[in-house]
Amino acid sequence: MKKVLVIGSSNVDYIIRTKKFPDRGETTFSESFEYAIGGKGLNQAVAASLTGAETTFLTALGNDNNLDYVLNELSKYNLNVKPIIKNTSTGTAIIMVEDESGENEIIVNSGANKKLDKTDIDNNISLIKEADYILLQLELDIRVVEYIIKRAKEFNKTVILNPAPFNILDKDVMSLCDYITPNEGEYQKLKEANIKLNNVIVTMGSNGSKLITKNEEIKIPAHKVLAVDTTGAGDCYNGTFVGFLSLGYDVKEALNLASYASALSVKKVGAAKSYPTKDEIINKM
Repeated sequence: MKKVLVIGSSNVDYIIRTKKFPDRGETTFSESFEYAIGGKGLNQAVAASLTGAETTFLTALGNDNNLDYVLNELSKYNLNVKPIIKNTSTGTAIIMVEDESGENEIIVNSGANKKLDKTDIDNNISLIKEADYILLQLELDIRVVEYIIKRAKEFNKTVILNPAPFNILDKDVMSLCDYITPNEGEYQKLKEANIKLNNVIVTMGSNGSKLITKNEEIKIPAHKVLAVDTTGAGDCYNGTFVGFLSLGYDVKEALNLASYASALSVKKVGAAKSYPTKDEIINKM
């Protein structure tokens, strides 16, 4: 089995459900409130580990009341967690979910996530050396993400970049990525920026996804379900895809399984806690 390293953000998500998103200046009442672990890095690490992949998660957490909560919740998963503690707050996110559509709106306070720096990466370079697949997102300082990509390619690692929240990295660095996984809007912006890309996996929500290589374009169908909460569905897709790659599945098989996993995830409330295990994905496919 090959190894997965996820380097990325951790948040505590505060989730408010409402029948309908308020208009600007309008006050509406919540149907429910809860909190849970989240963040794109954390979500993707959990999704990868649930496939049975040997997964390590390198992340920055604040020295605050949320530190123990995040670590305790992560201990429920078969994850090798490498926390870097910063003298600031742990990342937080306010997530509003609309019952009528299952769609969400999110505001993030990055906290410790933006404090992860190049020295932290150098101090943990053994994790990159030991891994086969490096999965990244853009909730960290983008200069640090660029640095991780360059260090990973020094050791010929397979790098998967989920360019969300969207930002443009150095063009030469982005061209080093083996896979980039934008949504439709992000892909359009990447094309407009004339960035040379290798393998692109475009996620299209209920329309499925597609793999675009130099030689072909492969459509991956969506699986129709009644969405209860779409929070973290893209993270589920990314983590599951890399997890199955590390288990020896070919790219198309891994993408099909990732598509189904993300469909299963939106049938439940929440992000990481809604993600299916390998057995649930395989047996319900």
